[in-house]
Amino acid sequence: MEKEKSGKSTISKIVMILGLLLVVAGFCLFFFTDNNKPENNDEDKPNEENTEKEPVLVEDVEYSGKGCFNSNCSITFVKDRNYTLNTDRNGYDSWIFTDDYNGYLKIDVNYVEKNGNYEVVDYKVMSRITGEDITSIKTENELREKLGLYVEGTYTEQLKLSAIVTVGIDTPSDESYDPNIEYDNNLELKLTDAKDIDYNMSYRFKASDNVVVSDDFTNVVIDGQTYTEGNSYTFTFNVSKDETFDYYVYEITNIK
Repeated sequence: MEKEKSGKSTISKIVMILGLLLVVAGFCLFFFTDNNKPENNDEDKPNEENTEKEPVLVEDVEYSGKGCFNSNCSITFVKDRNYTLNTDRNGYDSWIFTDDYNGYLKIDVNYVEKNGNYEVVDYKVMSRITGEDITSIKTENELREKLGLYVEGTYTEQLKLSAIVTVGIDTPSDESYDPNIEYDNNLELKLTDAKDIDYNMSYRFKASDNVVVSDDFTNVVIDGQTYTEGNSYTFTFNVSKDETFDYYVYEITNIK
């Protein structure tokens, strides 16, 4: 009987030892596996911050303005929101597509969103009149020629008298006004060319000249000749640029 008990006891001890060995082996395996997992590298995460975004196309934006702070410059476009093209002083100075031409241009931009800002990475400028890509144009005279607008010079053209806009005396607004001086009068006319482009042009005359505008502003008499709204006449005019205020001036010198 003692031998039987002793055998049972030995078997129990062996089973117990095997069980402990299995527990220890399992713990070691878990520890080894856990410590050899690859580190979680944030740069490899496919999150929004580290994923390069594809540019988004927005068509038919309008030029809104430009500005510089030291050498950092920007050009702003607007549609449903503001889109900003970051550039340097050269890019700022060479930008010729100002709001004077918004009606003549179709501007498309590609942007990416960064930190809540919509940054332009590329753009394309086309003529609404011809559909031509004019992005590469660098001078305003070339731009105006492409758009069919007059550049600086003297012209004689047949234009339609679309409207008599205003008539008044060009008097200085400061203390230099002299009642003994006969100041020019200014007749402003809206004229339309063959491409259906409108221009506001000025005709200067003295009060002593024979110029009379009808009460309803539909016709004007100049030196006995009547010019009626809706009819076409031959105008000779000068085109110049006011560098102070950065706009073009059209002055009529003769009407036939």
